Amino acid sequence: MFKKSIVSIDAYHPQQNPCAIILDANESYVNAPYNRYPDPVAGALRGEIANLQSVSPDEIIVGNGSSELIDLVMKCTLSPGDQVLTFGPTFSIYELNATILGAETRTYALDENFKLNIDGFIERMKELQAKLVILCNPNNPTGTLLTADEIVKVLEASSSIVIVDEAYIEFGGQSVISLINRYPQLVVLRTLSKAYGLAGVRVGYMVSCKSNVQVVNKVRPPYNLSVVAQEIALEALSKGQELQGAIEDIKVAREDIKAFLAPKVRVYPSGGNFIFFYTDKETLFEELLAKGIRIRKYSGNLKGYFRITIGSAEENTSFVQAMEAIYE
Repeated sequence: MFKKSIVSIDAYHPQQNPCAIILDANESYVNAPYNRYPDPVAGALRGEIANLQSVSPDEIIVGNGSSELIDLVMKCTLSPGDQVLTFGPTFSIYELNATILGAETRTYALDENFKLNIDGFIERMKELQAKLVILCNPNNPTGTLLTADEIVKVLEASSSIVIVDEAYIEFGGQSVISLINRYPQLVVLRTLSKAYGLAGVRVGYMVSCKSNVQVVNKVRPPYNLSVVAQEIALEALSKGQELQGAIEDIKVAREDIKAFLAPKVRVYPSGGNFIFFYTDKETLFEELLAKGIRIRKYSGNLKGYFRITIGSAEENTSFVQAMEAIYE
């Protein structure tokens, strides 16, 4: 599954012998405790995530956002000319990272309702002999949800690495983390940017079988997660009950706003913390911007489509009032 050139190299292992005086890393003695390099393996954070997900810490890598982990897995997997298969429209970083590595990204189109024909997708995967398969679930930007059974069908049909990007899974859908040892080709990516509200801190993690983690660690930069990021992430993970309440509030607000929008625009089902919709009102983006509200506007094949993120109660109210004025 991984490139032999990667499997054969040794990972960088900074010394971690516990000592009262540390003089081996060219660190300054000022500005303690931030004068020391962070824990290179983020042991405490990986332990907390392992407890949360009921896996072993050896089945986890943490990264500078899940975007870094996408890049690391691709570096371990792809060579120039290799085929990557995903469905679309989806998160554009997949194709960007693959292109940088010289691979070719093939996008299997969602239908007119932004649903995935899973059998057609698998047939295309076999035709291409895809080296890497990527499933964003829930999908960004459409909110499309795949069932666990659909993901299993893909895993059963492929021996290549299958990335399931669960950046928005807290807002809808069923995680497949529990399947990582049943399907050794499965790599699940998660982030603290969405549900945990830590986009500015940049913390993500990968969950996969131990052997996959060992390979990906070979290309992971040392100290890729700062002391501050590790501390803030640990604090956020300790607030599970508060987080769940906020997630439920977002889901309720999402459905309320969808119901409000439905008579005005074409709204699609969403499993994320956002709503994807179509309107033929070409000036919508500019009219909202004039009212101090910026939403995501798409172009090209998605001309006329927009995405809004569910915000605070005050932000949501302002958006609804603005839309009422625009569509009165």
